[in-house]
Amino acid sequence: MKIIAPENNGGQQKLAEILGTPIWWHYTKPVSWIKAGLQAAGDDVWVVYWNPVFSLPLFVIYALAKTRLNIIVENALPHHKFPFGLQTIKYFLRRSGSVIVYSRKVYEQIEPFCHPQLRQLPHGTEMEFDQPLPVDPRRVLMLGFIRGYKGLDTLLDAIPAVLEEYPQAVFYVVGKFRGLSWWQYRSRMKRFSSEKLKVIDRRVSDNEFKQHIRRAAVMVFPYKRITQSGVMNYALKAGKKIVATPVFKEFLPSEDIYPPEEFARGIVQKLSMLQQN
Repeated sequence: MKIIAPENNGGQQKLAEILGTPIWWHYTKPVSWIKAGLQAAGDDVWVVYWNPVFSLPLFVIYALAKTRLNIIVENALPHHKFPFGLQTIKYFLRRSGSVIVYSRKVYEQIEPFCHPQLRQLPHGTEMEFDQPLPVDPRRVLMLGFIRGYKGLDTLLDAIPAVLEEYPQAVFYVVGKFRGLSWWQYRSRMKRFSSEKLKVIDRRVSDNEFKQHIRRAAVMVFPYKRITQSGVMNYALKAGKKIVATPVFKEFLPSEDIYPPEEFARGIVQKLSMLQQN
């Protein structure tokens, strides 16, 4: 089995390395598309397809490989629209072989124009947590790339109420801010001391990623919309307490779901549960 994956995305690199020997390509280097397509010639080729923006290089790879590409789709429709995005996605998926998606929402989005061999599997199961670290009972963690749709404003709104009930809490926001997100939230984040809100604005390594999850008492997902979340599945696998907005109701039990106006109550409840254990 041959695995084609973008070499510049950590999550897809990790998955590709687990599945087999990867064939790497870079979305800003067309020569790498050609090399990947030539190396991919064969009957059993899987593509780790992270984002519809990647459709153009995958067209090149598909044409050179001269075979149907089986694909793993994380987001069928991008969170930020681009010209002719839907038409491009339809064209590519209709010419693919087997397709694996991570969520029911993505399944429903692509089912009308996808090859019949469409399957849904959970995301995030590939990461192992084999070296447990002591949990910091004060630590509340939001982990992953920061964009507007991920609802950091909901968490920032909740922090004062949480600190009023649970003053020892410490909030970690870990992940690279994308687009205008840093400027959007900068003034609001400055309202909190560095002892209470710790912001790590960069892409962390796999080892750091796992360490942050291990140390967290509660992981929060204040998203405004979602198709799926690998970070959420990592949190579940690590057995973490979770507080999430209703967009996660497909993936989580009702006791982990809180509307934005009750997000602070959810965090306090989860922290209190840890104290009682």
